[in-house]
Amino acid sequence: MYGKRGSLKEAKRIFDGCLKRSLTSWNSMINCFALHGKSEKARNVFEEMIQYGCHDVRPDGVTFIGLLNADFELMPTNYGSWPQIEHYRCLTDLLGRAGKFEED
Repeated sequence: MYGKRGSLKEAKRIFDGCLKRSLTSWNSMINCFALHGKSEKARNVFEEMIQYGCHDVRPDGVTFIGLLNADFELMPTNYGSWPQIEHYRCLTDLLGRAGKFEED
């Protein structure tokens, strides 16, 4: 809720206070930063998620859509998730918004 309305500090404060983080909470935080142009922070949360992965939290398609929204050069494929149609749609949208739809 806080992240969607742009209160990223409040969203991060609540996220940091969670003792047990689910995949949904990780994805929410990544997507909040991504949607508000904070790509570096989205990447940092993703990297923290990977370190936390020993607790059975693994990135999924939603995670990678968030990363693509943050920075379309981020599409790691070594986490057991390969690009799906949603990822290609997101990339097409990003290229279109950047005026680079004609580029390879």
